[in-house]
Amino acid sequence: MPDQSKELDTVEKEVLEGQSLLHTLATERREINETRLQRRFGKILLRQHSAALIRRSRQVQTEIVDDLAWIDRLLALEGELDEDEGGEGLRNHIIAVKEMFEEDLRHEARREKDMDNMLASEATELARKRDQEWKYQEDARARLLNEVLFMCQDRADSRLQALKQIKSERAEFHEALRREINAAELQRKPPSQKEHISNENCDKVAEIEGVNRRRSHAEAVFEEKLRKEAEKLSVSVDELEKVASGMKSDKAPFTDNRHKTQLW
Repeated sequence: MPDQSKELDTVEKEVLEGQSLLHTLATERREINETRLQRRFGKILLRQHSAALIRRSRQVQTEIVDDLAWIDRLLALEGELDEDEGGEGLRNHIIAVKEMFEEDLRHEARREKDMDNMLASEATELARKRDQEWKYQEDARARLLNEVLFMCQDRADSRLQALKQIKSERAEFHEALRREINAAELQRKPPSQKEHISNENCDKVAEIEGVNRRRSHAEAVFEEKLRKEAEKLSVSVDELEKVASGMKSDKAPFTDNRHKTQLW
């Protein structure tokens, strides 16, 4: 009996040790499963964050492409400024802004490719930082676009004002000639005797010749001034005369007077 009791105790001990080992193994199994579940959940979060970041990055790239197309239209509109010193400076400024936007586009494309190697925690933090960066960059691009638009509008207003001044001076010039001719006509006296007719005709011819000489001189002065204004505006004299004589509106080429408005 003592031997049997001792044997039973030994078996019981082995069973208890086995149960303890099973408990340990079960605990380890739960921990392993939880770790794997968390890893899978982390991958799901990573995929979600990565997908959201990629979508937003591509949206930003599309917006930059649209801005570049807008800048190209502005450059095409300002193409006639190449010969003018002020216009050349404005065009160079617009080109510099375009180059900055192109670099932003390349940088954003590179960042999109780097999103595949992130951990879930990194993706969460990156999403927060990227939102702040995108908002800052969007505001900066809007300010630059508004700045170049304002500069172009200001230049267009200056060109229009110069044309209006030329038009006004031309009208004053022709009005002065008209008054001078009318005054000359009023000063003529009808001949009282037949022998005075010849002298009167001579006086009339001399008077008309004097008016013509003064008019020719005034026109030459005006044409010289017109030529100088045309050089300043980088247009031909014929084009300037056509614009000056044909303007019927005071509107500038940019009809939107909101010089500093938000583009988005």
